[in-house]
Amino acid sequence: MDSAQFREAARTAINEITDYYDNVSSQRVVSDVKPGYLRPLLPSSAPLEGESWTDIHADIESKILPGITHWASPRFMAFFPCSSSYPAALAEMYSNTFNGAHFNWICSPAVTELETIVMDWLAKALGLPECYLSGGSTHGGGAIHGSASEAILTVMCAARDKYLAAVTKGMNEDAVWHVRSKLVALGSAGSHSSTKKAAQVLGVRFVAIPVTEEDGFAMTGRAVAKTVAELRAQGLEPFYLTATIAFDYTNADFHSFNFNPHKWMLTTFDCSAVWVRSRAWLIESLSIKPPYLRNQFSDNELVTDYRDWQIPLGRRFRSLKLWFVLRSYGIRGLQAHIRNGVTLGESLQAKLVSRPDLFTIFTAARFGLVTFRVKGRNEKEINARTEELYEWVNRTGEFYLTSTIVNDKFAIRVCTGVERVREEHVQRIFDVLVERTEAELED
Repeated sequence: MDSAQFREAARTAINEITDYYDNVSSQRVVSDVKPGYLRPLLPSSAPLEGESWTDIHADIESKILPGITHWASPRFMAFFPCSSSYPAALAEMYSNTFNGAHFNWICSPAVTELETIVMDWLAKALGLPECYLSGGSTHGGGAIHGSASEAILTVMCAARDKYLAAVTKGMNEDAVWHVRSKLVALGSAGSHSSTKKAAQVLGVRFVAIPVTEEDGFAMTGRAVAKTVAELRAQGLEPFYLTATIAFDYTNADFHSFNFNPHKWMLTTFDCSAVWVRSRAWLIESLSIKPPYLRNQFSDNELVTDYRDWQIPLGRRFRSLKLWFVLRSYGIRGLQAHIRNGVTLGESLQAKLVSRPDLFTIFTAARFGLVTFRVKGRNEKEINARTEELYEWVNRTGEFYLTSTIVNDKFAIRVCTGVERVREEHVQRIFDVLVERTEAELED
C-alpha cells in the first residue's frame, strides 16, 4: 500500500468509523456468534502473496463485525466503560505514526516530557496532593500504564522491596528469602481481582479483608486492623494493601494512587494513570541499566526514564491522547460527562426503589454503578430469580449487564457511564426489568 492508496483507504475508514458511532445504538449489543466461529471463515495459514486492501476491507464487515460486542453502545451497561472520543482516536493515529518503543528520554524527548506534564495536569484536576506532582517535595510523580492490573503489580513490586529493605537489613540471603515467603498482600473481598492476580504473579500470599452487608460491603479500618493482627500472630508479614475508595486526598497517607482515564475520561483503551508519593522506591525496584540503554542525560539524572517506572521495557505514546482529550473537552466538559453518568445511575436507582414489590437495592448507586436483586421469600429464591432475570436480559441482546456474588448473594450490576447513555436508555432498561420480573412472578 503506497501513500495514495493509504489516503483513499483512510478516508473510507474514517467515514465508516463515524458511521459506526452514529449508528451503534441500533446494533445488537452482545455478539451472538458461537465459540470458534472465526476459524472456518479464515484460511488455515497466512497468504504467500499480499492481498488487495479491497479484499481485506470486505472481511471486516463480513467476518470481524459479527464477533464484536459493542462497548460504545448506550445499551452496554455491563462493565465500567472503555470510553472513546474523536480526539482520542486522532491521537492514536498520530501515536501509531510516531511509532517507537519510547523506553527512555532520548528515544523521543517529547513522549517522556508530555507524559510528565499531562500527569501533573491530571493530578491537579483530581485534587491530588502536592506529593504526587513531578516537582513535589517528596519527588513523586505519575506515569501511564496499560491497565490498573499492571499498575498494581508495579507498585506491589516496589512495596515488597521497600518492606524487605526495612525489615531484613543485615540479614543473609537465606534469611531474606525466609521473610519473603511470609509476605502477604491485602485487598477487600468485595473489590477487583487485580490485587490477587498481582500477588499471584509476585509469588506472595493474598488475603481478602472480609466485608459485610451492614457496612455496605465496604472495607473498614476495623476489619483491616483485625486481619493484620491475625496474620502477624501467625508469623506472617502483611506488606501491601489495595484500598478502593474515594479518600480525602489532603492527608496523602497512601504511597500510590491509580485510576483509569480509559474508563470515564473519553480516552481510548489503554490508559491507566498511576502516581507515586516517592519515585525512589519504584526506580530502586525496577531500574535496569545495561550499557545499550545508557546515555549522558540518563546517567547524569537530568531526565525521567519511564522504563524504570514499569515492568515492560518499551512503552506507547499514551499521553498524546490524554493531552488531546484534556484540551478538547476541558476540565468542565469532562466534569459534565462524569456527572451525567452519576446522575443516570441515581435515576435508575430511584426507579428500582419505586418498585419495592419487585426489587431491592443491593448497594447504593455510586459512580454510575447500581446493584440490585429481585424480591423473594428467602435467599435461595432471591438468588434464583435474580440470576434468571440477569441471564434472560443478556440472552435477548438488547442490553448487556453483568453480575456479582458477595457473601453468597447474587446481584445484578448496571453501569450508566457509557458516553452515549441517556435517560431514555435508563428508562428502557428499567421497563425491560419490570416487564420480565412481573411476568416471572405471575408464572
